[in-house]
Amino acid sequence: MNAFCYVDSPIGRLMLTTDGTALTGLYMNLYRNKPTKLPTLSDDWVQNATIDPLPAAARQLKEYFAGKRREFNLPLRMHGTEIERPLAIVMTGGLVTSTIFILLVLPTIYPWFTKRAIRQGGQYAQ
Repeated sequence: MNAFCYVDSPIGRLMLTTDGTALTGLYMNLYRNKPTKLPTLSDDWVQNATIDPLPAAARQLKEYFAGKRREFNLPLRMHGTEIERPLAIVMTGGLVTSTIFILLVLPTIYPWFTKRAIRQGGQYAQ
């Protein structure tokens, strides 16, 4: 059975979908008049916020937006073709890697480069 529910958030209304055992989608409308691709809701879909794991997902999202949560622990099921799944893994890996680089590596090496530029007569201020 496929179920969905809506959750209000600071970034707009979110639609959560499940197959009854795992979260299968999170859809948002970030741009006015340009909604993201929503699932095709047929007769086997039911709007019910009490079917697992929708209550836990809604609670964890509310905690996240309140600043009380940084990690999610929900069962996920990724759907897609043979090309889409590896592509999603590569894109996720790239996002994680670039985030780590920007937040950890770049601030660590930035002072080294500025000191080097100052020693070589650069115009950087300390």
